[in-house]
Amino acid sequence: MIRSSACQQQADQFPALSGRHGDRRSYTISWDTIRPIRPRGALDSWNDEVLTILRKPASREVYWIAAAKGARKPEFTGYHPGVILRPPASMSPMDGAVVFVPLTSEPPREIELGLPLPPYCRQLSENPGPDKERTVWAICDKVMTAGICRLERYVDFSRGGLHLVPKVLQKDFEAILEGVASAIVPLRSFIENRVGERHAAEMAALALEHERRIALVEDEILERLTAPGNRSRAVDGHVGAR
Repeated sequence: MIRSSACQQQADQFPALSGRHGDRRSYTISWDTIRPIRPRGALDSWNDEVLTILRKPASREVYWIAAAKGARKPEFTGYHPGVILRPPASMSPMDGAVVFVPLTSEPPREIELGLPLPPYCRQLSENPGPDKERTVWAICDKVMTAGICRLERYVDFSRGGLHLVPKVLQKDFEAILEGVASAIVPLRSFIENRVGERHAAEMAALALEHERRIALVEDEILERLTAPGNRSRAVDGHVGAR
């Protein structure tokens, strides 16, 4: 019997089904009944092809999100928590998609080496999920898009399997946005240049307004000094404030 490549992979992953090394016994198995390997982080009931969330996700919310099929390292694989940056335009499985940044509880390599974290890796001040004791980091240089069928709600087993959709704290969300800008250098440069241009324009406008007010005060003082009958009247130094 000629096995397909998929069947051969299943046999490699389950050697007990294909006989031990040196064992000449043959086994009759149904390859269609072998249960597929569950993706990392997934629950048995999760299916990335079925819409299970009940409402449109919002920014700052956190979901478990399945990686795209065929993803390989250094891409994220399996399921990971993800912070929503941009909500979907609709709840249609055909065109509803979110933009998110993944979270991980696996310490970055810099932590193990005692080095400072890169600016695009941000440790959250609080784990948004039920396990508050576990530290999580946002990997802000991995901005990704996912269809809404790939999103799953958290399950709190300490509360009877309650489904919930947590949010990151506002200060953590702002740190994530800063991390995204740090990771995408052209975006960071654009923001810095635009902020610099806006600041320069505001300062120029303030300078013009200051000059305009000084000119008005000078004109008012001159008018009062030269008005008929006011030649002997002392000029108040605060004329412009009246």
